[in-house]
Amino acid sequence: MAILLTKYPLHLLYGIESYFLGSIAWFTVRRGGYGQAVAISLIGSAAGVWLWDQTPLVLVIPLEIALVGLVFKKRRRQLVLLDLVYCCSIGAAAHLAGYYGLSQFGFGYSLIYVMFQGVTSILNAVLGDMAAEYLPRWSGSALHPQAFIKERLKIGRVMTHMSISILVLPLFIFLYLNSQFTNEQNMKNTSDKFDSIASHVSERINQMSRLELRDLKLHSMLQRASMKETFYNVTSASDIKLILVDEHNQVFASNDPKIEDGQEDFDWQPGGIVSSVDDRLYLFQPEHTPLYNPIALWSQSEYVKEYQLVRIPYKLIIKQPIEEYQQEVFQMYTYSLALICILFAIVVLIASRVTRMLERPLFELGSISTGLPFKIRMNERVTWRESRIHEVNLLKNNFEHMSQELASMFAETDQKNLMLRDSEEALRKLAHYDTLTGLANRYSFSLFFPELIHEAKLKGERVLCLFIDLDRFKLINDTYGHDAGDTVLRTLGERLNPYNNEQTRVFRLAGDEFVIITREPLPIDAEGWANQVRLAVVKEPVQHAEKAISLQLSAGLSVFPEHGTDLECLLRNADSAMYAAKVSGRNQIRTYSKPMS
Repeated sequence: MAILLTKYPLHLLYGIESYFLGSIAWFTVRRGGYGQAVAISLIGSAAGVWLWDQTPLVLVIPLEIALVGLVFKKRRRQLVLLDLVYCCSIGAAAHLAGYYGLSQFGFGYSLIYVMFQGVTSILNAVLGDMAAEYLPRWSGSALHPQAFIKERLKIGRVMTHMSISILVLPLFIFLYLNSQFTNEQNMKNTSDKFDSIASHVSERINQMSRLELRDLKLHSMLQRASMKETFYNVTSASDIKLILVDEHNQVFASNDPKIEDGQEDFDWQPGGIVSSVDDRLYLFQPEHTPLYNPIALWSQSEYVKEYQLVRIPYKLIIKQPIEEYQQEVFQMYTYSLALICILFAIVVLIASRVTRMLERPLFELGSISTGLPFKIRMNERVTWRESRIHEVNLLKNNFEHMSQELASMFAETDQKNLMLRDSEEALRKLAHYDTLTGLANRYSFSLFFPELIHEAKLKGERVLCLFIDLDRFKLINDTYGHDAGDTVLRTLGERLNPYNNEQTRVFRLAGDEFVIITREPLPIDAEGWANQVRLAVVKEPVQHAEKAISLQLSAGLSVFPEHGTDLECLLRNADSAMYAAKVSGRNQIRTYSKPMS
């Protein structure tokens, strides 16, 4: 069992591991087998190092068993208190020196490691002490119930064990469960953040003209600088790295100072261990960091995701170092461990004042403590009757206070969950809606229109596509400024928004380009309907800085399936018709016709 406990430690987030080998050794020490306990800890830790490639720091466990077990054997003091003194002195120094000498990876990481190992050591002592206290003794194949009952009559130790089980262990379990939840949320938030950045970059490329795309494919220095500027804009105030590579794996542009522009045969996978953690989200861990130093390994790891662009055969690679997440989680661990240590100290202080006269209050405490986390979730008041003994009343008040602390932690977790849901909704709106006009964006259009066309094909219905473009919008920006241009676009969005209903949807594709999609029943006079939309938009000037800006727009109509059976064809034909309207004098509506060029 000791070897298995060394092989399978408790894994928390980002390299923190807790070994429970000591619980078996402490059980053996309590049952009078000091030499056997030292041998068990030595064999278990040696197997962990040489068979399972665990950290060599696990060899500190036999030192703890040898020193504390020797004092306990001679003086028969409380095992948990002796181990607490050891962890705060020799144990902390041994773990700190061993970790720093092994990894040389910063005092902060060493401190969190020492804190976790100290709490784990105390929990091991508690678990071993409890097992030896309550499990019956064996002699060959016969049980000896007398010894078992005799151990149970040590009420002070029973109170200590029960208090720790009720207060400290649930917090440790909560810490483990919260770390798993945090890890899932970190991966999901990272993936959503990557998707949002990739959407911005893709939208930037989709806005390029054919000439700009040609320069992009030719590795133009101007386009490279422009793309780098886009990278820095979408990753401002973060350590996210973006790499754009062409079809020959040559780096076109990157905001990573370690990667040179024009680097050939680029591949982010060599030199590390790559594992898939989510949909197209990968974890990259460097090979040069030893596996037995997991904290350093995770601090140098990265989340990576690849995206294939649509308009050009380029690939976008997004990387996020995990060290920032690691530091945030370690800070949470520090506060949690400090709370656990405070609770443990309080519990030990209270248990030291308990006498054999407290059997009745102890029984009531055992009854009340059953299902404590559920009771706190149900907002039940955790209390029991007043006692004439002062120490019992102190324990009662402390238990209620600890229950309130747990309730506060659960409430804080619920609040964090609510905030995470709000963040997910904000990210969804950011991905699907234009922040300036409030209309659905190109990404939302790319999801909505194919489904609409598929449905129209099944029902044999028609779909009307109205492509709108403001006339001389560049002149408005040059004359009145970009703030005026934003005011014009925002007003245009407000005037088009009433057309959003079950039959009609309005989208802003990019810049001053908008699309209105209408399903059956279509208007009998499509151009007349489109002209009404145009008049509703341009009939009143836009007011900006006490200036009235007149609007004109040109629009093109295309109809499914007459003018195309897919998204690209319908948009292209509607855009062609809009261009014909501009050539014909602007501020007009035109319907696509095949002879048009």
